[in-house]
Amino acid sequence: MQLGIRQRLIFLLQSSRPLLWPAVLLPFLGGNVLSARSADLTFWLVICFLLWPFNFVLYAVNDYFDTATDAINPRKHMAGMFAGLRPGQLLTLIVPSVTGAVLCISLPILYVGLGRLSFALLVLWVFVGIAYSAPPFRFKERPPLDSLVNGLLYFGLPFLLGWSLSGSLGGLPWVKFWSLVVAVSGFHVLAGVLDYTADARVGVRTIVIVLGIRPALLCAAGLITCGFFAAVGYTEMQIFLSLTLTCVVYVLFYPSEAVAKKLGYYCVYPGFIAATIVSLLQVLGKF
Repeated sequence: MQLGIRQRLIFLLQSSRPLLWPAVLLPFLGGNVLSARSADLTFWLVICFLLWPFNFVLYAVNDYFDTATDAINPRKHMAGMFAGLRPGQLLTLIVPSVTGAVLCISLPILYVGLGRLSFALLVLWVFVGIAYSAPPFRFKERPPLDSLVNGLLYFGLPFLLGWSLSGSLGGLPWVKFWSLVVAVSGFHVLAGVLDYTADARVGVRTIVIVLGIRPALLCAAGLITCGFFAAVGYTEMQIFLSLTLTCVVYVLFYPSEAVAKKLGYYCVYPGFIAATIVSLLQVLGKF
């Protein structure tokens, strides 16, 4: 299967999961809002980096090392779209793009605009994003690290990056911060229900596979509840956590991948989008 320019561009865009771009924006914006930092050129450079290529690195690397499970998972449309590609062809798409876009272009530009602390957090975030899916670390198959690292990946590190644009991490409420990291780990458990059958079929170890759907969801409900009360003053995060907790409790009574999928698409995701928009408006209001 030969890849034309159009197919390569489609691959680069769709591999970055545009529908999931708000997942890294919301905590970054939240950290920026709560630190009382105004939006400047550096802020917008980071936003552009997070949309692409950061999301591409995060998800394309994951796709490459998840080809076995994605091939039998109907929820993963990328597998069908590029099923005719050999592993070597995928590698030639991913490696040059990641190396060129991230190492050679994006990070040097951001190094000039960011302080040392913010730049170090950004590099750490990129590393964790790759290590989550790629050997030898591959945290996503090391429960309960799969959920805990997910909490850092989708809340902890982006929140710290947003806060650090103020120049330091001074004043950060660390107890509340770690409570929210753990709460977002609970959301990862709910997401794991969506892939339960495919993961079990190919022997992928996740916290949902190890504990079972209901026990894992019970743990998730406790973590999210703690995070909700810790998020006092962070209204956008409370909206997201309350919707997630509602879905977790519902799936506890009706443990089904189809039910989890519908609740995620029609309840959690719209709430996440709304919270992201509110956070962005708050940042713009500080100009």
